[in-house]
Amino acid sequence: MKREEKVMVTGFSGLQDDEVIFRRPIRSGFTLTELLVVIAIVGLLAGLGIPAVNRGLDAAKTAGCANNLKQMGIAVQRFAAEHDGYLIKSWFNQGPNFPNGGNDWDYSPADWAGWDRVVLDTLELGTMGPNGKRVYTEKTASLCRCPADKTKGNVFSNYLVGVGAIPNSYRFNASMQRVGEEKAVKMVSIPSPSKLILVVDGVFKSYHHVRTDDAVDIGKISPSNSNNVATTRHGGAANYLFADGHVERLKWADTWNKSAPGADPSWGLWRQ
Repeated sequence: MKREEKVMVTGFSGLQDDEVIFRRPIRSGFTLTELLVVIAIVGLLAGLGIPAVNRGLDAAKTAGCANNLKQMGIAVQRFAAEHDGYLIKSWFNQGPNFPNGGNDWDYSPADWAGWDRVVLDTLELGTMGPNGKRVYTEKTASLCRCPADKTKGNVFSNYLVGVGAIPNSYRFNASMQRVGEEKAVKMVSIPSPSKLILVVDGVFKSYHHVRTDDAVDIGKISPSNSNNVATTRHGGAANYLFADGHVERLKWADTWNKSAPGADPSWGLWRQ
């Protein structure tokens, strides 16, 4: 819609005869066509921007997960340095041979002492309880929560005695601990620590480990059985912590690559 406004231009002489009158249109708002064009542009920009924002958020979550695993790697290395070179076990961390041997580590025989609790204790997270044990909440144990894990109520406490709630986004690879023995593994006994997976992006079940020779499906993994690993949590892949402390984002098939330098010819990156 347009309206016209009269504009007076006075000549230099200042006389009325020199006054010139012309009309110019004044806009009072957008036309319908202009409004539709603006809406289309805004929609196009939003369509381009939202996927980019989502990709950025996903990348940040993947990086946050990798940082969690790197901190766990630091805890594993620190634990080994303080315990004659032994790696943390998936559970039974009362001693390197417990329950078939003595409890000469830091936990009582009454504890299951899962790997996640040992990691958190080694990093001195949580608060010290009256019984001398560190106590955790989902917040203080957030290291065990992958930022990309959307599972609600994913908390592990079944095998933890009086230490609170620990998130369960990750699983420990117990393949180096032979079934029925549960003996700890020394770092020096691993031929290629950079080719041995130690902790994985996992799915929540009543156990918190994976194992190539597990007798039950609840922890078993194989090239055709990835039910216990969150194999697509990070853009079609998952994050993996290796025994030497580094983290890689890999697709499931790549973890079974038996031809990779340093990988085991029978078990890929899962066992040596």
